[in-house]
Amino acid sequence: MTAWTDDPILRRLVSELATDAADVSDTVRRVLEHIDRTRRFEQSEARSQEAIALADAALGAGGRAVRNTVVREVGKRVADGRMTGEEAATIIRALTTADSYSANLPAATLDERVGPFYDTAGVLALLGIDCEALEVLVADRDVLVVDSADHFHLFPSFQFDEQAPLLPGLYDVLTRLDPAGEDAWGDAVWLNSQDQDLGGLSPAAALRTGRHDAVIRLAEQAGAFRSS
Repeated sequence: MTAWTDDPILRRLVSELATDAADVSDTVRRVLEHIDRTRRFEQSEARSQEAIALADAALGAGGRAVRNTVVREVGKRVADGRMTGEEAATIIRALTTADSYSANLPAATLDERVGPFYDTAGVLALLGIDCEALEVLVADRDVLVVDSADHFHLFPSFQFDEQAPLLPGLYDVLTRLDPAGEDAWGDAVWLNSQDQDLGGLSPAAALRTGRHDAVIRLAEQAGAFRSS
């Protein structure tokens, strides 16, 4: 039987996920960092299709919607040629069977990638509005809110700016990236992650520079990958 990878470090990291003593969130972080540090970026259409097929298989075979964020992180590395489909499938299988895995990126990692945050009182003061007006902005998807593990509303600060308080085009992006509004944390991670197609800017930063069409195009691609 052919080994699923010839990378001994990746084999060791994934084997750690099967141990009772594993810190799963830390191991996930080290897996992704190892891939990013040692593998060459090499995007291709064939790889993109492989990533889509992988995500479809992973989410359809025991995965849950909240696991989308990690699946996307793994899938992106298949799409850009840094990871094979077999490697990614093995990692996802290990994650779905790890008892200590929380089915989402760990809170500390999410905080690092999405934060800092405003609480509700901070956003009300920043925008100079009342709770009812804020509820309308959230319902209309003009403001993005995520829920903490203890069920507090948190508002990622990257979507606010002193010159233009609301992120221009956020509704247009979110309705393409996540039409059903099922993965707010994943949406926030995507919006705040640097993208080579945007010259290293995050989608949120690109929206503020007027690159609305480019961000919409990427959101449509990401949304199609997420829902496939």
